[in-house]
Amino acid sequence: MKPISLILESLKTRVKSSRYEHTLRVMTYGESLAKVHGVCLEQFMYAAALHDYCKALDDWDMLIGLDSHQINEVIKDQPNLAHGFKAAQVAKEKYDIHDEVILKSIEDHTFGSETISDLGKILYLSDHLEPKRYYEGIEDLRQLVLQDLNEAVVLAASNTLTYEINQGHLLHEDTIKMRNCLLMNLKNEKQL
Repeated sequence: MKPISLILESLKTRVKSSRYEHTLRVMTYGESLAKVHGVCLEQFMYAAALHDYCKALDDWDMLIGLDSHQINEVIKDQPNLAHGFKAAQVAKEKYDIHDEVILKSIEDHTFGSETISDLGKILYLSDHLEPKRYYEGIEDLRQLVLQDLNEAVVLAASNTLTYEINQGHLLHEDTIKMRNCLLMNLKNEKQL
């Protein structure tokens, strides 16, 4: 793997300064969450540094080289939402990252998945909760993530789905599946 400093230097030339600053905030915020939840800090830092690496690509470039299973109706409607899939490709091809947990976390940071790892959950939530983000209920979610990672992901996914419905957007099935899977697991744990 190439050094994170090299990734950040390249990122700085690829995206707007506001997106670069967002990435740094995600890295800083998520560092503390990784420590709280026992997630490998090095893996998190690589995933966070690369999560929005391809955010500035145009629609055509975003879709080139994606697997057919990654391009569903949501991605066809809003190609920019595929930036996590594309960033995982870049991580592997350009930065020699072959750690599947890192690559999958980068892929999962936008929509989540039924198989999302704890690293993926930390990245997903750090992206939602970094300090410059503000929306109704965010402070409660910031407190919840310190207590229960899975409950926090369920709440964040619920918020995302509600927002997308209110905007009239299509819903990505991976977010729904992730929420449902985690919610069922939480219900089963409470019954034990």
